Amino acid sequence: MYGQPQVSSASVNLTTETAIVWPVAEVKVTPDWQQQLGETLAKHLTSCGFKSNLRDSARDNFFKVFERKMDERRNRLKESGRGLAVSWALCAVCLFGHLSHFVGANASWIHAFHSTGFHLSLSLFTLLGPGRQLIHDGLKSLFRGTPNMNTLVGLGALSSFAVSSIAALIPKLVFSDLPFDMALVYIFSTNSF
Repeated sequence: MYGQPQVSSASVNLTTETAIVWPVAEVKVTPDWQQQLGETLAKHLTSCGFKSNLRDSARDNFFKVFERKMDERRNRLKESGRGLAVSWALCAVCLFGHLSHFVGANASWIHAFHSTGFHLSLSLFTLLGPGRQLIHDGLKSLFRGTPNMNTLVGLGALSSFAVSSIAALIPKLVFSDLPFDMALVYIFSTNSF
């Protein structure tokens, strides 16, 4: 917000997700300057990736706003917990396949865990399931010009999946034993934190 010419200073409360802005004197000369400045700054922050809106402090009760924000945060945590459970379940399937190498299991059905088709489908499910929101946020931030950690993880997972797919389709072009697991590792490790 400091980059905006209308802003002299600002104070942000991360707990309540609110900001108080002190404008420069020139802004105060226009009628209804608070509404205009608030809408302009909210649009700017939203375009930078921070969902924002103008709040009327006389109309909105602080405790109601705080309670609503806490409910939203609890819902995000529940969603995150579900995504984490799915990620760890997929990770357990992947680890089971790898551990069978060390144990020396010779059951025929265990070899299905080592097939390229199984790894491809597991990677696709991970990228389209638990990783979808992460990749979407990362790409949106990249195209907006403000890359974040989701951009890094999403691009890593997508490029790993792409190289593994090419290796599976054209084994003589690149190393034929590239695992699809790396795309999974990016998503698993990110959903775990």
